[in-house]
Amino acid sequence: MPRLSVALPVYNGENFGEHAIRSILAQTYTDFTLVISDNGSTDRTEEICRRHAAEDDRIVYHRHPRNMGAAYNFNFAFDQTGPDAEYFKWASHDDVLAPDYLKRCIEVLDTQPGVVLCHARTNLIDDNGEHIEDENLPMEFDSPDYVKRFRDLSVLRHACFQVFGVIRTGVLAQTPRIGNYVGSDRVLLCELALYGTFHEVPENLFSRRRHTSTSCSLPEREERVAWFDPDLRGAITWPNWRILRECVEAINRSPLGDLQKFRCHRQIPEQMWVRRKHLAEDLVEGSKMLFKSTRTGHRIYYFVKRRVKSDPRG
Repeated sequence: MPRLSVALPVYNGENFGEHAIRSILAQTYTDFTLVISDNGSTDRTEEICRRHAAEDDRIVYHRHPRNMGAAYNFNFAFDQTGPDAEYFKWASHDDVLAPDYLKRCIEVLDTQPGVVLCHARTNLIDDNGEHIEDENLPMEFDSPDYVKRFRDLSVLRHACFQVFGVIRTGVLAQTPRIGNYVGSDRVLLCELALYGTFHEVPENLFSRRRHTSTSCSLPEREERVAWFDPDLRGAITWPNWRILRECVEAINRSPLGDLQKFRCHRQIPEQMWVRRKHLAEDLVEGSKMLFKSTRTGHRIYYFVKRRVKSDPRG
């Protein structure tokens, strides 16, 4: 069994999937299996993946009959071979790895047992692979203080790129991994930080593509919810409140002692304050959807909406 499992969950990734797969297969560290989990793509993704699987026996290709959502697909890919390998990494179809990425990350994990996740410095690229900017993270996720790590990952604004780092499989297996709610990748990183430190290789070995099809770029709140779980499209959800609840449960699941857990719980009010606008939006949107779900509420809502549109004052 290879020491590393790389999982590539993908849905309609013909635009950049070829580049991502080639960058993984070109790694100088070669002791890995690449599991590609296709979420029922309707473009040329299946053709591209099957061609590479036929050319390289390190690739295992799975295809779902329909789009099951990103959360299901990420976790399915892990369940295929992740638990049997020492290290695990998720990959994205639109990102590119430098040839030494895996080698440098595994060197750190092999020599520093307190590190649970290793990533490399990130640079952002556009659709054409041109450099946009370097990603400078303000967080101290390598701090020996678990409260500091948890606080920075939960409170400070960041894009959760570290979720695509190389992770100790045994630690990742103790978490729920990716949940079917917006922001579950942030919660996962917070929970992993309670098990140990993160390490950033001080070189730009990871290129994150910024384009209009990423989940963060989806224009509608409902679309982002459906990206994680299509079955929740149109459902009443409270994603920001869910993040708070899941952070509390992550603390309770952790191997920390009672006093250490108490110190982490004290960070939750700060997280609520930082996210107060988003929490308020959850209440407004959830109440609106609940109101519209009744026949009377539906009629009142659209009556008011028409009146507002017809009012010249806006």
